[in-house]
Amino acid sequence: MVHNFFYKMCFVIYGLSRILTSGGITAIVNDNVKYAGEEIPVDLILSDIAESFGLTNRYV
Repeated sequence: MVHNFFYKMCFVIYGLSRILTSGGITAIVNDNVKYAGEEIPVDLILSDIAESFGLTNRYV
């Protein structure tokens, strides 16, 4: 379940990286979760994925 969430989010973030113009801004609002007793740092994982597609992150 967790793997599929990040797999699908890769497509979303890749699509955003393709359609954003230079200097464009987008926001993804998420929360960290616990799954099977383990905390999953969703924000950090999605930030790493975004950077791998050439986007830059600004933490607010």
